[in-house]
Amino acid sequence: MSSLLELLGGRDAIEIVVVGVWERMIVDPSLGALFRDVSRTRYERGLADSLCVLLDSDDPPWIGRELRRVHGALGVRDADFDRFLDCLAATLEAAGVSRPLVRRVRGRVAVLRGDIVSGAVAN
Repeated sequence: MSSLLELLGGRDAIEIVVVGVWERMIVDPSLGALFRDVSRTRYERGLADSLCVLLDSDDPPWIGRELRRVHGALGVRDADFDRFLDCLAATLEAAGVSRPLVRRVRGRVAVLRGDIVSGAVAN
């Protein structure tokens, strides 16, 4: 069975998607303010790395400690995380990814909410 990463086209496809996610996020009123002072290159590399790990296996290794460290000072709220998921889904759909596959990716990424949202209770 193919991993979600393979179904999406591998690391090269993820790197393209990450560019689209950044472009959507930076113009979003709430997300743009959060990420205004974040290095685009660093963000895109980190998101691509995280997505590749998360999507490459049905039982991915836990990456939450690093995500908590990176996002802790940003003050990400639940609504911000939801907007990020919307940006990711919209970018995948714009790239021609089927809605069922987009829903699977969104669900996989959603498990990180507790590691990214400030004050969130981990699942």
